[in-house]
Amino acid sequence: MLFDRLLKLTEANLLCRSEVQYVRALFLFACVCYTVLSLISAGYIPPSRVRTSQEMAECLMHYAFLFCNSYYLITWRKKSHIRSLITDALNLHVYSDDDQLERLHGELVDRGRLRSRFVRISLFIYGSLLTLACTPLLVASLLFQSKSGGYEQLFLIRLWKPADWNIDDSFFVFVFVCSLQTVTIVFTNVGMFSVLCLYYFQTEVCRRETDSLIELLARIDNLVTERTSNCQRYGSHYYYHRERRNRAKDRVYYRLIGRCFQHHRSIYRYTRKLLSVYKPIMMALVAVNFLCAVTFICIVAEPQQALVRRAVWIACLAMVGTFLFFICYSGENYVCINGRYRNALYQTGWSDRSLAVQKSVLLQLTVMNFEMRMSVSSGLYLSCVFYTYLLRKAYAVVNFLLNVKN
Repeated sequence: MLFDRLLKLTEANLLCRSEVQYVRALFLFACVCYTVLSLISAGYIPPSRVRTSQEMAECLMHYAFLFCNSYYLITWRKKSHIRSLITDALNLHVYSDDDQLERLHGELVDRGRLRSRFVRISLFIYGSLLTLACTPLLVASLLFQSKSGGYEQLFLIRLWKPADWNIDDSFFVFVFVCSLQTVTIVFTNVGMFSVLCLYYFQTEVCRRETDSLIELLARIDNLVTERTSNCQRYGSHYYYHRERRNRAKDRVYYRLIGRCFQHHRSIYRYTRKLLSVYKPIMMALVAVNFLCAVTFICIVAEPQQALVRRAVWIACLAMVGTFLFFICYSGENYVCINGRYRNALYQTGWSDRSLAVQKSVLLQLTVMNFEMRMSVSSGLYLSCVFYTYLLRKAYAVVNFLLNVKN
């Protein structure tokens, strides 16, 4: 099945599968060595030698590659947690003692659609990565063969030219060096994009499970009426049967609310584990992409810039900005989980039930009166508000740098 293969590929890319982790660790070490050699040959060690904004961007990209390789160390150390998250994703909660609720839950979650969506997103991300990495190499090779020049303008990072090789005289040396650079970019980014694929899949599981739970709570009054419909009013015994029917509704409502609360607890525990695993990775991604975005803006703002080069940096800026938005937007799913459950529970007919049922509902409303956040600091957490905060900070930093330069 394509879903299982892509899931195994994602695990393998994160060094979470024992049969391939040593081979990939060897390639990872080779990529780190190549990036360090590129920094040395370009004269970016120490970073104080950087003078122009172009050199600053190239230096930052090199160090970003080195920093992105730390994702592998984080995921390797937490591989057991990542495996458990993957295992629990498709069977997060089961209504084992209620067939009707389990059937409704399965229809609302729609795991088949969830699998197909993960497949489409993964294929798009991996395909885009290969296309963006290989297209500049192919175009530059054609320009090199035609001796038309300008092929280096297609690369974000200056080509590493060994001191004793003349790259302009040997097409094979050119292809070899470009291939090394392309492999480094692909191998470094494939780990980051694999993290994003898995993070998106597990975040989508939390969102769909929460939507399913909210819909079940919206139908709870109808379920109570359906399950107590056999308690009818009979002649002179109306008051007796009304009391019996109300007690039956209280019992059914109490059981349904208890099962929904267990479902919510499963979502809560899964979300807390997910946040503990991915928080350092997401914070690192936000920091690196914010620095890259500031650097790209400074380069684009330069008046003396080739058109092709400016277009490349604008495209990179758009990708980084979109990437940051999706990371920040994903935090909204965790913030509203408890709030949506409390609102849906409050909308049920709990106030018409017995005193014991009312106490149980009020206890749940009190216990869940908090928000789950992927926090940056005490007042900042991943959300759309945090994205606007990053935009304001980027504008302030770029404005300050341009004023200092002028």
